[in-house]
Amino acid sequence: MLGLINGERSMAGAPPLHLDATLDAIAQARSQDMIDRDYFSHQIPGAGTVFDILSRDHVPYTSAGENIAMNSYITVYSLAQTMQETNADFMHSPEHRENILRPRYADLGLGIAFQRATGKLILTEVFTQP
Repeated sequence: MLGLINGERSMAGAPPLHLDATLDAIAQARSQDMIDRDYFSHQIPGAGTVFDILSRDHVPYTSAGENIAMNSYITVYSLAQTMQETNADFMHSPEHRENILRPRYADLGLGIAFQRATGKLILTEVFTQP
């Protein structure tokens, strides 16, 4: 997914994003929480938003964003194709596209969770500008 995102950024003239271990952990926890508690929202039940998590975990940022996707592509596609389809979906959504291409973002966290019984996959992208 990082390669797909940075490819989109390169075509738009934006600098590449760098994976950040703390943001990865936050994004992974977000995806897994949505699977475990069966919801799909930027609003975290009982916990606010990703911005509250960033503040709680003392992640320094001047600007941040979050993209979330839920699909079942993995039931018919390979993981690589699933990521390509998910990225295409993001790029066709103005708000998600804006996060992906925002030049001031420098760091990225990626998280993915899968529910085998339903085929549901949730991907979370967390972007920050230091």
